[in-house]
Amino acid sequence: YPHEHHGVRIHHNLIENTGWDGMQVGVSPIDCNVWANTIRDVGIGGVEYQQQGMQIGGGSSCEIWANRLDRGPTNGIFILEAADTIVHDNLIVDFAGTGIYANDNNKPEFAGSRYVFVHNTVLRSGHWGIAIFGPQLAGNLGWNNLVLESGDGDIAPGGDVDWDAQGNITGVAIADLGFVDPDAGDFHLQESAQAVGAGVPAGDWSSQDRDGVDRDPAAPDVGAYEYTTEPPPPEPPDDDTGGSTDGGSTDGGNDDVGEDDLGAGDGDSSGCACNQGGDSALASSLALLLLLLGGLFLKPRAAADPR
Repeated sequence: YPHEHHGVRIHHNLIENTGWDGMQVGVSPIDCNVWANTIRDVGIGGVEYQQQGMQIGGGSSCEIWANRLDRGPTNGIFILEAADTIVHDNLIVDFAGTGIYANDNNKPEFAGSRYVFVHNTVLRSGHWGIAIFGPQLAGNLGWNNLVLESGDGDIAPGGDVDWDAQGNITGVAIADLGFVDPDAGDFHLQESAQAVGAGVPAGDWSSQDRDGVDRDPAAPDVGAYEYTTEPPPPEPPDDDTGGSTDGGSTDGGNDDVGEDDLGAGDGDSSGCACNQGGDSALASSLALLLLLLGGLFLKPRAAADPR
């Protein structure tokens, strides 16, 4: 791998209309945090292996939470050849592949690593909702995930994976779950929703929902949102046709947390979306991507589908 990144902080960004992946995080094995980003309409350049919503790999060990990912031709969150990884309180909608896909590719350096998926809402995935593969992984768990209308199965752990599943809701039609306004993309919960109070205690992984609402420690709601009567914070506008023509940073808290200063690199085969042509919207999105991810990692390889 190239040089390591420590203390990575990527948060409160709007990333849309990307030619390649929405985001790649690689070679970040220590103190890696990715939260509160909005990523949508990715991989429009049609480049094979460069069409993920968010890719975590290259030996990284990250906590990924409170992100929203909408619409892409392959996978939403794609975890490949990563160490311990925690994915919680994310909303992932309308990816043609798998909503959350994790695979250590049987690399010996990741033996004993743990993948944790808690309080995610994953909707309308073309393949699986959540899938995990790697017989040498240990202590993996999927708790309180709301995974609906997946093409080939809502939650699909490999048969040889160490896997603990509790409190998940699957197999329910989106229209019947009790979302506020799913047709408009509002997947907050109504008071009468099936997910309200249906989770198992998971405070070690998630004490607040995607909006920062405190969870009921004894009976949390399943999925990314906890029911509340308070109005939710605003999302970046989304017209479902690609959004605005630039990918700027949205307003948000936690400004006291430092950014990881990564310099932009030249285009090569490293997997970085560099030197890509296209219109101004694509150029703007790629410029933001380079700011976040310059100098990143080896070109992604296709994960062998164990099924």
